[in-house]
Amino acid sequence: MVKKLVNYIQSQKLLSLSILIICSFSVYIFIQPENFYTQIESYSIVIREYFGSFYLWLGLLAVLFLIIIAFSPIGKLRLGSKTPEYKTFSWLAMLYSAGMGAGILLRAVQEPVFMQQNPPISTENSAEIISLEYTFYQWGFTAWAFYGFFALVIGYYLFVRKKSVLLSSAFKHSETSYILKSVDLLTILTTVVGIVAAIGLGTTQIKGGIQHLFQFNQQYYLEFEVTFLIFLFGFLSAYRGIKKGIQQISNINIYVTLILLFFIFFFKVI
Repeated sequence: MVKKLVNYIQSQKLLSLSILIICSFSVYIFIQPENFYTQIESYSIVIREYFGSFYLWLGLLAVLFLIIIAFSPIGKLRLGSKTPEYKTFSWLAMLYSAGMGAGILLRAVQEPVFMQQNPPISTENSAEIISLEYTFYQWGFTAWAFYGFFALVIGYYLFVRKKSVLLSSAFKHSETSYILKSVDLLTILTTVVGIVAAIGLGTTQIKGGIQHLFQFNQQYYLEFEVTFLIFLFGFLSAYRGIKKGIQQISNINIYVTLILLFFIFFFKVI
């Protein structure tokens, strides 16, 4: 009972600190959007310059690690004793919608075209091959390997070791180490940033489509309305739970994506 009370207090502290940081950043971004954009761009350039090669090797190692796990005897072990609650199609639909739903419809088409016209590196390969290599890296096995690696860690400690879903549970002495506890804070912040980025991409796509079809020029009001609708659907799906909300909207999302895929293939390829 005491341990549960301690865990509850710690979770409330983590939630409060996360909300405080997110609200502080939101206020700063709202007041100084141009300065924030300049700072983020400069930090991004520095990170790519010093950690770009590390990120490439880390992605490769993640892919190789999961392949070894999958084809080794360890890959046959079940995490937990119960059968999966949802069908394979629904699981794939929820994973796809949460991981790449909004981005891939825009970036998977935009990125290869942009990099074909502006090659990021100079090699013996043609610009077309380089653009496809970069696109496959960002939207292919490497991206899913990062997702899969963290899912494997969380699933093992949640269903086998019977610990909390927090990422710090994968480390020893996480209950007393503030450094390890910061991993949970970083996980929450990066998750929120990822959701905001996905909503931003989705808003841009929908706004661009509406403006192209109806020649609608009031960008500010249109962006606000589209963002509100996306947040509303997201809230309703989360409020209704996984089975009645997230699963259903993810299944619909996959069906719409398949329809769009066959539509483009039929009218552009055939």
